Amino acid sequence: MPVSTLTKRGQTTIPKAVIAVLKLQPSQRIVYRIDGDRVTMEAAEDNLNRLYGSFQRPGKEPLTAKAQRERFGRHLAERTTPPKAVGP
Repeated sequence: MPVSTLTKRGQTTIPKAVIAVLKLQPSQRIVYRIDGDRVTMEAAEDNLNRLYGSFQRPGKEPLTAKAQRERFGRHLAERTTPPKAVGP
């Protein structure tokens, strides 16, 4: 059974056997499901990676998955307003 150690900062290294079973890639998101005192983990679907190359721009190369994420992040930042200050 794979085992890892929790650091003081709440971090751990995922054992190679788990990475192999879940087919995890660097920077991939992981979903944790909590059921009472048990936690399971699974690879999260990265919708942008699945859609890579789906949106063709006439006369231009398709954006990489990283560029798509960055563009989407900028779009969200522009649409999100900072919270208003509360108090006197």
